[in-house]
Amino acid sequence: MAKQTLEEHHKKLLGWNVRGLNILEYRMERVARTMLIDAQRYKLHAAPGFNRTALHMVSGNLIRSLTVKMKRSKTSVTGQVGTNLTNKGYSYPRAHEYGTGGMPKRPWLKPSVAGRQDLLRAEVKAAWVEAYGK
Repeated sequence: MAKQTLEEHHKKLLGWNVRGLNILEYRMERVARTMLIDAQRYKLHAAPGFNRTALHMVSGNLIRSLTVKMKRSKTSVTGQVGTNLTNKGYSYPRAHEYGTGGMPKRPWLKPSVAGRQDLLRAEVKAAWVEAYGK
């Protein structure tokens, strides 16, 4: 029976191999896309009378601008969901999410992200099991 030093065991737990990172990135991106779909359906594009907290669509720019970006290093995967409209000079996505002096906050992204945290945890665990076994 082979034994590992504590350092070897710790390194194994912290580091994902290439196959594991591929699996993790795939699963995390799936969850991130689900988060954006939730935001679109329940906060940005709900039918009239369906959800009173949904924002009224004016131009459709916000829905079209929603993106998922995955960043990967040798040891980790990070996913980002959101919009690039704020970088282009539009302030309304942030104003709705966090509120301003004259506008109450009406979050459209945070609830979708928060609502999928359990799914994200489950997918990370599943990725580990798929890559390394139990």
